[in-house]
Amino acid sequence: MKRTTAICVALVYSLVSSVDADYTWTDQGTWPKSWPAELEPLRKQSRTFEGPTLPLLHHAIPFTKRDEFESAWPHLLKIKSKGAPIVLRRGPSFWLGDKATAGACVHTPPAGEAPIADGKDAKGNWEKTIYIELIVDGEIIDLNRIPLPPDTLIIDERFKNAATSETPVARYSGSIVSHVDSYGSGTGGSQHLATLGQMNAGFDYGDSSKTDWKGSIKWRYLRKESNSDVYKVEWAYKPKGGSPTHKVDELSFDGVSPAKLVVNEQWVISIEPDQPPVKAK
Repeated sequence: MKRTTAICVALVYSLVSSVDADYTWTDQGTWPKSWPAELEPLRKQSRTFEGPTLPLLHHAIPFTKRDEFESAWPHLLKIKSKGAPIVLRRGPSFWLGDKATAGACVHTPPAGEAPIADGKDAKGNWEKTIYIELIVDGEIIDLNRIPLPPDTLIIDERFKNAATSETPVARYSGSIVSHVDSYGSGTGGSQHLATLGQMNAGFDYGDSSKTDWKGSIKWRYLRKESNSDVYKVEWAYKPKGGSPTHKVDELSFDGVSPAKLVVNEQWVISIEPDQPPVKAK
């Protein structure tokens, strides 16, 4: 790790609130346009989370190429608040999901709320600043290859006991499936059951006696509960010419039997086990 001057290294319990709390997210980076233009090409591969209890913003940027990260790093440092920390962690990361094993998450105050200019005035309340979390893999993000700002607090959580890690890991693999009209109809779509993800749904019947509709699904793994993995499932339904409906539910999935959520007479969402069931590593 390069040091231009003394760098404080500290171990603390956590800066990021437990991911068991509720977040909403968008599937692209929505950081301010005032941030360096060099970060613009990274928006499409990024996600922005909002939550949990305050509308704090978390801009997660996955990287799969070393040169891409190292080109972006100086510009990420430009937006970090003076005196705010850099947090070091290892994957897997809630922020990155299945997109990458290395990346950066820029944590900021709620939209419209200016960060504290000098981290010294935050008195440890880093959520009032803009600080950076690095998910380090040693290859794409190699700390020996990047400069770290002088007099910056480095909070190194890479070697915390895995048993106390706050990153939730699902036990079972499977697919999330959208069924048109009824469960098992054979019409709809599916995606691999990642830790979090989203997919579009809907159907155009081509029949004036039936109402066409569109929908969307967002899901996120929450916790283990007895023999099941519990997922938050957020869905939105919009019939053609009608009013939209939006709701958040929870589905418990035991890796063996399907977990079903009946939205209405036109739509069923389910989590389906692999055949044969496979327990995720």
